[in-house]
Amino acid sequence: MKYLNEPIDLIEDNPKIYLGMGIYDIYIIGGWYIELGKFEVLLKNTDKNTEVIPKKVALKVQDFYKNKRVKKVLSFVVDKGGEYRVQFKNKNSLILKKHGFPLGYFFGKRIDVREIKIFIDRN
Repeated sequence: MKYLNEPIDLIEDNPKIYLGMGIYDIYIIGGWYIELGKFEVLLKNTDKNTEVIPKKVALKVQDFYKNKRVKKVLSFVVDKGGEYRVQFKNKNSLILKKHGFPLGYFFGKRIDVREIKIFIDRN
């Protein structure tokens, strides 16, 4: 089971995480230029069979996490705490590049999906 603020690999199959009631944000680790495309994250409560679908945030905050670039991209509310399985859909449509500057995203190298991680933070 993963803990809050612990990085989760996109290639992991349905990792589990415990979430209490509250508002949470999902950050993508590795770069500041992000195109989500059809990429989605789905959280399923293992006990109650309920689903939480995070929504895209309007203001994508850039920050650093353990000396790596991160960007807040999704947010969600958990009404009932418990153990959740995290599912990633359409991973290959996600485009992540290190730099967010105009020259960086034109000439920057796309980060491989196998190297991309996310973390979930309580708001």
